[in-house]
Amino acid sequence: MGGWAQLLSSPLADANETTRSGSTVAKDKLGSVPKAIDPEDALLESVKELRAVVSNLAMLSSRIQELEQSEFRALQTEISDLQLRLETVTAESKEKVDIQAATIAKLNKALRTKLENEKELQDAVKQQEERMLQLIDKSGEVMRLKAEVSELKHLLQRAETEAKVLWEEMRDKEHQVDTAYVQERIVLRQEVLSAVPEVALGWQELQSLLCYLGLKPASNEAAEPL
Repeated sequence: MGGWAQLLSSPLADANETTRSGSTVAKDKLGSVPKAIDPEDALLESVKELRAVVSNLAMLSSRIQELEQSEFRALQTEISDLQLRLETVTAESKEKVDIQAATIAKLNKALRTKLENEKELQDAVKQQEERMLQLIDKSGEVMRLKAEVSELKHLLQRAETEAKVLWEEMRDKEHQVDTAYVQERIVLRQEVLSAVPEVALGWQELQSLLCYLGLKPASNEAAEPL
């Protein structure tokens, strides 16, 4: 608007200056020429001055229109650029939002899968713990049964030992059996057998040693105790 004011003021100033010049010239003429001025000439001079002013105004108006059109085109170009930038930014923002939404969806899916896997793992661990507890219970039961079997084997071995010693004494001695002697033989046989591993009980050398000590009958024949 400052440019337009300057443009407007310049032709108007020129027109005023021209008018003032014309008036000065007219005054000079009037002063130098004593005769009266013809009204028609004065009118023509005024028309010329008006035409000059109109011409200046038309030129000024044309320049103003050119400036307005130039500024309008510049504004249109700037608006188009801004609209293009806005569309570009909007598209980029939408693309980023879509990418972020897809990423969030993937993360949510991965999180759900992880939670499901953790739950399955917890269930598997719980089942394994229950199995281990069952095995521990069974192991304790097995150990108890083994202890009972071992005790029964020991009692059976003791009974067999007593029976064998009694049978040997009754077979080898025709006179009355000494109870204390028989009991001593039973205890001695039990001590010897308890000190020998079960694997070695069938060895021939052990059988010979027992026969030598009088702790085993020389014959393998079995007879029922009296």
